[in-house]
Amino acid sequence: MSAAAVCSAVPSFIHIYAFILLTAVVLNPSRAGLILICLGWIAIELFFEFGQHPFFAQYLTDRIPAWFEDFPFLEVADTYFLTGTFDPLDVLFILFGTAAALLTLHKVQRWEVDHV
Repeated sequence: MSAAAVCSAVPSFIHIYAFILLTAVVLNPSRAGLILICLGWIAIELFFEFGQHPFFAQYLTDRIPAWFEDFPFLEVADTYFLTGTFDPLDVLFILFGTAAALLTLHKVQRWEVDHV
């Protein structure tokens, strides 16, 4: 595994880590809610990563409804899946980012109990 490959996967780590933290800050969840937030974001991230895999990309783009063309973000969904590149290292870094966010938020919740 090269340093360039690892560097190209770091955005996957940062993306899920940041979205989990932002969601947790907005919702202020319980511990069970925190698990649900993590599961929700990991499902979304993995869907988009595996959606770029050649095995799934054509299947997904064939099922994207025509009304997606009316929405700025959704209109490029088929292009994203067809031209994106699946990377197993991104999947690994998504898992690492989720674990890091969960540990960070667990630590913050413990700190709040002890110091607030």
